[in-house]
Amino acid sequence: MKNLFRHTLLSILACTSLVGVAQDPEIQLLDAVEAKNITQVKQLLESSMNLDYEINGSPLLIAIKHQNIELVELILKAGANPDYYGHYYYSPLHMALILKNNEIVKALINHNVDLEIRESGAIGKTAILFAAEYGDIELLKILLAGGANIDIADNYGDKALAFAAFHGQLEMAKFLVSLSVDVNHQNRNSKTALIHAKDRGHAEIVGYLSGLNAK
Repeated sequence: MKNLFRHTLLSILACTSLVGVAQDPEIQLLDAVEAKNITQVKQLLESSMNLDYEINGSPLLIAIKHQNIELVELILKAGANPDYYGHYYYSPLHMALILKNNEIVKALINHNVDLEIRESGAIGKTAILFAAEYGDIELLKILLAGGANIDIADNYGDKALAFAAFHGQLEMAKFLVSLSVDVNHQNRNSKTALIHAKDRGHAEIVGYLSGLNAK
């Protein structure tokens, strides 16, 4: 009798647990996005749920991690917050930038992402500064077309030209100069782009900036 009761109780608990999981669309969505199951994701997004719910990242962050533009678009169109940090060090935009996926950056821009959102580290880079660091002129053009501020600085006062100079991105430096950025802008430690280039030993950028009478 005791064994029968125990078996019945365990069966009830198991069924209750399974029902609970089945009724949790947020967890189902996370699993479906992780599995890259487009069909299931579409079905789940028809339900009302918290699209920023996360365990090891929100559905949007997971989709970006997999660099799956179709999933990214589906989740954004369903109403996910493109600026949601959650427990991650990076926002969706920062993750797309780190992965150097310009198509996802475009998708986020189309859903009104904040292009001036800063990474949560000490430097506080924005999208424009990532582009300058990478020397990615195409990305820079995408960001500017989306309304990004070319004159934004990090937490230390360094702007795009300083990032390009520091990382040896000569063509990016030239492109930024063509946009009339201030070649003599100083950060909080009174360092200019030219000084950064000298400190890092980037002779070509030193020569280029010196030719512009930069200080």
